[in-house]
Amino acid sequence: REEGALEAAAQTPDTVSDESAWIEVIQRMDSIYADIVRYQVELEEKNAGLEEAHQFIQSVISSMTDVLIVADTQGQIQQVNRALEALIGMPAGDIIGQPLAALFMPEYVPMVEDFAEHIRRDVVTDCEVELRTSDGDSAPIAINCTPRYDHLGRLSGLVITGRPLGELRRAYTALKETHDRLKTAQQQLVQSEKMASLGQMTAGIAHEIKNPLNF
Repeated sequence: REEGALEAAAQTPDTVSDESAWIEVIQRMDSIYADIVRYQVELEEKNAGLEEAHQFIQSVISSMTDVLIVADTQGQIQQVNRALEALIGMPAGDIIGQPLAALFMPEYVPMVEDFAEHIRRDVVTDCEVELRTSDGDSAPIAINCTPRYDHLGRLSGLVITGRPLGELRRAYTALKETHDRLKTAQQQLVQSEKMASLGQMTAGIAHEIKNPLNF
């Protein structure tokens, strides 16, 4: 008891104040550490959500059969899909960062270079152009060009979607051939009906002529 009394007597107000300050510092450090852990968990959850959204968007873009080209307001290509890669025979790594006009045949370059300015006033719909393939050939395509805006509603670029005209022309040719076959079949059917009607009429006339002769 005497030693405890001596120790209590030896503690000055400054010593007690220092201990309280250290305790407060440790408590604040624990609180800050808990906040950091909580923020880290929230950040990981948000990153996981962003990664999932990115994967979903990429899967949708990759599965598109129509061509997709995304460019900024300066006409620099930012994103393409597999349909474009397959059509022109070039990987996305060689396309992204290139000027938009580099994808098109020379005679369409002036028109394409005007897209960035044109979409400020109106969209481009059903415009027939020709893409340049990796071997120098042309690939006809019908495209639509629409503006792209950021989260503040400011114009941030343009989006081009298109369907190769080769596919459309093949579909049109198949449709035309089917129509021609149906038309020919209809004419043959009408002709057959005419011949059948003529045969019936001839038989009737012959019958009417035969009866008076027999009489």
